[in-house]
Amino acid sequence: MRSSRRLQNKRPKTSINDDDGSEPIPMDLLIEIFLKLPVKSITTCRHVCKYWAYVLGHPDFTELFLTKSFARPQILLACRGKNDKDGFVFFFPNQPQNPDRNSSPIKAYPLTHVPGACDVSRPVHGMVLLRGKGVLKGSKTRVDVSVIYNPSTGDFLTLPKTKTTKKTRNMSFMWQSYLGYDPITKQYKVLSMAYKKRVYTYEQKLEECVESQVLTLGTGKLSWHVVECCITQFPPKAHSEICINGVLFYRAEVKDSSGVTMRVVSFDFRSEEFNVMKFTESFTLADSTALVNYNGKLGVLITDDYGPHGRFFTNRSTNFELWVLKDVVKHEWSKHIYVLPPLWKDAVNGEYLCFAGIIGTDEIVLLSPSMPYVVYYNIKRKTIIKVKIQGIVTEFHIFLNHIENVKLIRA
Repeated sequence: MRSSRRLQNKRPKTSINDDDGSEPIPMDLLIEIFLKLPVKSITTCRHVCKYWAYVLGHPDFTELFLTKSFARPQILLACRGKNDKDGFVFFFPNQPQNPDRNSSPIKAYPLTHVPGACDVSRPVHGMVLLRGKGVLKGSKTRVDVSVIYNPSTGDFLTLPKTKTTKKTRNMSFMWQSYLGYDPITKQYKVLSMAYKKRVYTYEQKLEECVESQVLTLGTGKLSWHVVECCITQFPPKAHSEICINGVLFYRAEVKDSSGVTMRVVSFDFRSEEFNVMKFTESFTLADSTALVNYNGKLGVLITDDYGPHGRFFTNRSTNFELWVLKDVVKHEWSKHIYVLPPLWKDAVNGEYLCFAGIIGTDEIVLLSPSMPYVVYYNIKRKTIIKVKIQGIVTEFHIFLNHIENVKLIRA
């Protein structure tokens, strides 16, 4: 293994074998052993000696481990406690590869716990962005902070405060942040957008975005820089964002010459440019219209039924549309209409189901907000399977196709 020989030649002098004068464990063998270990064991092995920490933190090993993780994506569950102090507990059950052939319950076991977190983003390349209360360096009071967190290892990095500029210096505003990953430069980035806060008689409302800033990890120094945005946009819908191949997509109200309408907005983390996606046909983006990763491309899923808070899947649903973005530059889409089978009505049984994601290109996964189970609908076989999640008793988020990443989060 070429990468192993490179590592062995440059390894630190201190190893687990150095004290007794014996020969070091061959690098090829070490890597083969480490690749068979679960993430929790790898985290422990980092503390055995400098040699092992060096091997396990090297980019060659992390890339090999990622290759293995991509071949077996998993479900990530984030369960929220009764109050903000309880934070989130992350669970890591196996993701069924053939749900229609195996309807046995999914057993969820606690993985890591983050107290104080009050919001969690969709995973991006194995990491999530958490928001909660914390104490920043140089401050004595607890303030709103954002943290990049690895649910598998417990590794984290607290992000610094955004820059103070002329636009935000004397203004009441609120920042919203989104995590991204550029697969070309292999860098994590964070996009933060400042929205005006205006207090009305009975509520506080966020208005249009006044400034956007970007933070890049892996440069050795964490510093925000301002990026231009020529779009008049309002706060994105909660948890509507999704990052695909280095591009962040989210649903937000956009103001143009025709008025204010709900649109799909994109932000390219490489070019750091905003764009509003165009469609060949017009349709309404309701509150629960879902943006999904459809085999590496953006998909927009729309149902024909409305629940109490927008579009949901119910026993009245008869079909759904799936729009797939074929070309992100030319804004070319393909439209697919799927008719639900007659057995759908009995399977759903009066529940309101929200969209959780897609496994591959055939398996639609739906989530019941009130019951701890998921529904798998295979659009090719037209099979419907309910799978119960054991070990979950509180409100939770479910994320599909999550990959384990052993990369250390560094500035």
